[in-house]
Amino acid sequence: MTKKLVNVYDFDHTIYQGDASFDFIVFCLTHHPKLLKYAPRQARALFYYVLGAWRRGHVKQELFAFVQDLPDMPGTLAAFWASHQRKIASWYINQKQPSDIIISASPEFLLQPMARKLGVQPVLATLMDEKTGKITGKDCRAAEKVRRLHAHDATVQINECYSDNLSDLPMLKLARRPFVVQKNKRTPLNEHKPPKLQALSDPAFLRFLMVGGINATCGVVFSYIISLFVKSKLGAFALGYALSLIVSYFLNGVITFKEISFSFKQFVRFCISYIPNFIIIFSIVHVLADVLKLYSLFAYALASILAAPVTFLMLSKFTFTKKAAE
Repeated sequence: MTKKLVNVYDFDHTIYQGDASFDFIVFCLTHHPKLLKYAPRQARALFYYVLGAWRRGHVKQELFAFVQDLPDMPGTLAAFWASHQRKIASWYINQKQPSDIIISASPEFLLQPMARKLGVQPVLATLMDEKTGKITGKDCRAAEKVRRLHAHDATVQINECYSDNLSDLPMLKLARRPFVVQKNKRTPLNEHKPPKLQALSDPAFLRFLMVGGINATCGVVFSYIISLFVKSKLGAFALGYALSLIVSYFLNGVITFKEISFSFKQFVRFCISYIPNFIIIFSIVHVLADVLKLYSLFAYALASILAAPVTFLMLSKFTFTKKAAE
């Protein structure tokens, strides 16, 4: 069987500078204020997604549920792309070919008008009913993209493949020349180095921040109450911090990293992971509360916020990992 060479492109953050789904939702809500009644439903969906309770496909349906009250879908799509076509990357405009295939997790009905303008067909994307927001089949991402491509044409051989996300590795690995796109810079896959802070874009970091809010509140409250009876602000902080650390261990295990088993060894690792956090917070509290004589409650809260990214990286790399659990 003769193989057909084609170039394959992801859409969002690859040939489109941004997320088309997000931009379309914002566009619709701002141009049709009555659709804001769906905002609580959308917020709830994002909340459950961050917690890991809902899958992407279900969340996407909730986010697009407003389409059932959208008065003129064809007109809205035309208006949207008239104002957002400028976000198509110029490097793609310069190299596009009619044989290109766009594969995306965004709804197919959303991308089709832009693909026609570009003269590129077909678009293989998430199949969503534009009248109800309901998804048919699976969310078109990761390995599902490969399945959709082979279902479309079993004779296709990917020559060049471009994506911004390593979740597309199943598709990138099929290409003769795979590229990772970051801010319009195209880097061969074998030369790509993930950003050092890439972990902070993980949904687990958002869960960590939510849990961190609870932990920080516990630490602040414990420290503040103890400070009413202990003369040393640093001493009060240390005692309150120690109490909140126990709460933090269980909440981060269950909610942030989805651990269902705990051990003394893991708790020790957890405490070690928090040493940089303690040093950062201890130093900030000392400067703000003891040296600058600022309000102690403000000092405790600000210190907890500034230490959050370092703490998350330590926990994800050292404590809540399969290797650490062995």
